[in-house]
Amino acid sequence: MTDETFRPILHGQADLEDAWRTLMEPLGFSSRSLWLMFIDTDDRPMPQLTEIEDLPLALGDEELVGLRQLLSHFRDTGLRPAFLLSRPGAGGLTAADRRCAAQVLEACRAEAMEVEVMHVATDTVLAPVPMDDLPLPASA
Repeated sequence: MTDETFRPILHGQADLEDAWRTLMEPLGFSSRSLWLMFIDTDDRPMPQLTEIEDLPLALGDEELVGLRQLLSHFRDTGLRPAFLLSRPGAGGLTAADRRCAAQVLEACRAEAMEVEVMHVATDTVLAPVPMDDLPLPASA
């Protein structure tokens, strides 16, 4: 029996995008989910992938507290989180996608965690979310 664990070396955003493609294709989603992959200090993804299902259009206080609590467990491990938002529908980024990415980024910053570029996958597109295209947090 061979070990079929998916653990490529992720040298940058393009490698991360390729990894998400491998994990998410074929595209097509019935609901909104937030996917979490941790990347170790050797730039390899951990073999576990976490899906937060039935994600609302905007994360509320309860979801943000839960996300921060989850991240806090990994704060001092050297692991870096990488997130992908999947949702039904065609096309690229929406205002709701950008708002969700900004909220996730702010949660990572609040937990003092280095985070990878977030990606969004729809029924037709998988693409990175440009950081400079995100709305400013309410505290800014």
